[in-house]
Amino acid sequence: MTNLPGVIDRTVTAEAHGVQGILCAHGYIDPSLRILPVPTVFAALQRLILTATVTVRARPALDGSLELASALDSSSPVIDVFASTMLKRLGFSGDVDVTVSQNFPMGIGLGSSAALFAAVAKGIAEIVAPQLDERELSALARLGSYSAAAALVGNVAVVHSGDGHPDSYAEVLCQAGSFEHVVLILPVLGEKYTREIHEDIVKSPFYDAWRRFATPFSQDLIASLAGNSLDPVSKAVEDHMYASLATIITGPRHLMPWVPETLARLDYLRRLRESTGDNFIITMNTGPALFVYAKPDSTQRLADALTERGYDYLLSSIGGPARIVSLPIE
Repeated sequence: MTNLPGVIDRTVTAEAHGVQGILCAHGYIDPSLRILPVPTVFAALQRLILTATVTVRARPALDGSLELASALDSSSPVIDVFASTMLKRLGFSGDVDVTVSQNFPMGIGLGSSAALFAAVAKGIAEIVAPQLDERELSALARLGSYSAAAALVGNVAVVHSGDGHPDSYAEVLCQAGSFEHVVLILPVLGEKYTREIHEDIVKSPFYDAWRRFATPFSQDLIASLAGNSLDPVSKAVEDHMYASLATIITGPRHLMPWVPETLARLDYLRRLRESTGDNFIITMNTGPALFVYAKPDSTQRLADALTERGYDYLLSSIGGPARIVSLPIE
């Protein structure tokens, strides 16, 4: 706990990248702590940048309270609940104001919430608890959004499932400069259903089967990325995408994150891969957008083909961790 006298009133600006779930999981085993049943793996996308200006007005809590609020059960905006929760866990009481700008659309599965909570967590910690290490801070970011833990550390990272709050944190598997793929982001307008999917998927008749598939796949993916390569598990990445979608849509609400434009792009990409022989990997998050992991020597051919087809795309390398980009003048 940080013990600073008097009132804190500071503003900082932090930046984080949207992330893509190479292995995305749903169905919290602890909703209040946002802990998922299997370790998940995310890539930070350098092209997607969210900037949050964070103002903290707080003082050390007299009772030393470390209580945990739940964003899932609150009528307040989720970011407000998250900021209050983080302050409490750091031994403070007070208010946090956040203003946000970003260079990509929200709500279509591009990891905007992950970037938002990572940037806010980084900003709050810079003001009231700069001694926190990356592991501790990623665990706090996870309380806003599970994938925010990965956006906090950036690069290609695993978020460990863990048995409790300190054990569920993000760890970098592969540094940005060592990752052998580039990522083509195919934005598609539509809704994402992250909260609803977390609630619904556990009621699917196929959920247990998905967990039996995802657990060893997670282990193989982590081992593969520790060697800086997706090649040994490239087919399994797409297999997981389809298994995840099947489990989502067989929940009681039959949620469908994909829209016709998603399916059209998916079908085109699969046929293009068959005709060219290029070994790129197609995957998704919980929205209508698609992501393609391609080797540098095939990226231009793929980009040209998407342009000729009239499909928009963003080309991205792997991004770094959340960072402070502006401090107040003392």
